[in-house]
Amino acid sequence: MAVIAERYSAGILSEPLEQRPRDTIVWHQYPHARNVFARLEEALQIDSIIMLFDTDATVRNQLKQASQFNFGKVPEDMLEWITHLHTSYANLRLANVTNQPAQGHQVGRWIGSQKGYTPAPYVFSDQDIPVFGSPGKRFAVRRYKRTQLSVNQVSSWVERVSQEQNFGQIWYVGDSGSDEIFFKALDSHLAKQGSQTQNHYFSVPKWWW
Repeated sequence: MAVIAERYSAGILSEPLEQRPRDTIVWHQYPHARNVFARLEEALQIDSIIMLFDTDATVRNQLKQASQFNFGKVPEDMLEWITHLHTSYANLRLANVTNQPAQGHQVGRWIGSQKGYTPAPYVFSDQDIPVFGSPGKRFAVRRYKRTQLSVNQVSSWVERVSQEQNFGQIWYVGDSGSDEIFFKALDSHLAKQGSQTQNHYFSVPKWWW
């Protein structure tokens, strides 16, 4: 543990792990999700981590992509980061948490097939990264992360993968109030279940363009 505290003294964590209550979230601000993924790769050298990430305005600039009729497209550099981390580290589990329907949208998938890309969330689920999102197909209703359903579903998955491997930390990267509300609720729920993970929220500015 002392090694972890010393390694993170450069700024990844706000304080040494030994001195922080285990059910307290450490809050961080980063300029972009790609910076968080770079920090994640460094942290994976010394700990096992669960990383949850938002989609729109976090790992993709949806207004720019929509203006180009690239619905659901994830920029190549972000997709490369996610795929690299997912395939390179056995001590990492990734999951996408979105307010959009978890099953995606067939129109978006068709447009992607015509333009040569796989849209979110399929670009994640197709490589066996779990996607947690709204049930049904209603894209106009974006309240999934404010529901108990989201906490129940994600916490059940966290508990399941934690039976396979001892994860020391849970990270979340997002850009909105609903991301913060969700992660606070998840942190509280896991603490009540006896979780001993160190939880970190990484806030990034909305990536519109």
